[in-house]
Amino acid sequence: MKQSNFNDSYIIMSPHQFSARSALFILFIVLFSACGTFKEEKTYSKNGLTITYRSLSRFGSEIQNYRVQHPINVSVELVNTHLLSLWHRQIDPPGRPKPVFSQKDAEDLSPLLTKAFQKIKSNKYLHFEYKSPKGWTEGDVFSSTDKIHWRLLKINGEVYSNDPLKLRKRTWKLVRTPGQKFQIIKTDIDQKPLENWVVSDFQLPEPNLKDRFNSSSDSPPKPSREDISRKPELRNKLKILRELFEDGLINEKDYQNKKERLLNQHL
Repeated sequence: MKQSNFNDSYIIMSPHQFSARSALFILFIVLFSACGTFKEEKTYSKNGLTITYRSLSRFGSEIQNYRVQHPINVSVELVNTHLLSLWHRQIDPPGRPKPVFSQKDAEDLSPLLTKAFQKIKSNKYLHFEYKSPKGWTEGDVFSSTDKIHWRLLKINGEVYSNDPLKLRKRTWKLVRTPGQKFQIIKTDIDQKPLENWVVSDFQLPEPNLKDRFNSSSDSPPKPSREDISRKPELRNKLKILRELFEDGLINEKDYQNKKERLLNQHL
C-alpha cells in the first residue's frame, strides 16, 4: 500500500498566492451582495417620471433617527400641495426663490407619485427622477410620524452643492415654506442644516398659487411673528444677535447669515 505524502493531500500556497485568492474571494462576495441588493430594486417609468424602490440601507445614517412608516396613504391633492411647496434658489450666483416644480409638473406628477407612495414597503424608500424641458430633477422621499421627507439631489440638471469651503462650486439650496424645516445633523461642535432636505408636515397648508407664481413676487412666505413667539429660546437668541449687531460687534452680513441659520435650526 502506498503511504500518502503530506504534499499529495494538500496544496501549499505562498503568502502572495493566498493574498490574491483572498482578494478575489472578497471581491466575489461584494459583487454577489451588490447584485442581490440591486436585484431587489423595482423601477417604473411613465410620462418622464422614473421611480425606484430602494432599500433603506442605501439612504444613509441620517434615516436611523426616524421611525419610517410606509406605505404613505395620501390623496392626489395633498401630494400636489407638497410638490408646489418645494422651493429653491441659486447660491452662486445668488438668485431669487423659485418653485422646484411648475404647476403643470405638479399636476402631472401628483397621480403617479400618489400611487407610488401607496406601494412603498416598510423596508424601502422612493427614489425619483423627472425629466422636464429644464432638465432632470432627482430626489428621495420617505415618511415618518406625521412627516414627509423630501431630499433633493438634483434640480433642473444641477447637482446640489453647498460646500462652505468652496472646494466645489455652490449651486442651489431649498427654501423653507410654512410647515417645513430643514433636516439637522449634529457635529462635534455645532448643528448643521441640510439645505437640500426638508421635513414637511404631513398636512401642509394649500399654497396660494396666485401669489406664488406671480412674476413680480415669487418669494415664499417668511416665518411669521407668531411662529417665532412660540419659540422663546429662538426669540432670546435673535434678541442677543440683534444687540450684537446694533453695538457694532458684528457686521450686517454676519448678522443676516446667523439670523437665517437660527431660523433654519428652530423653525
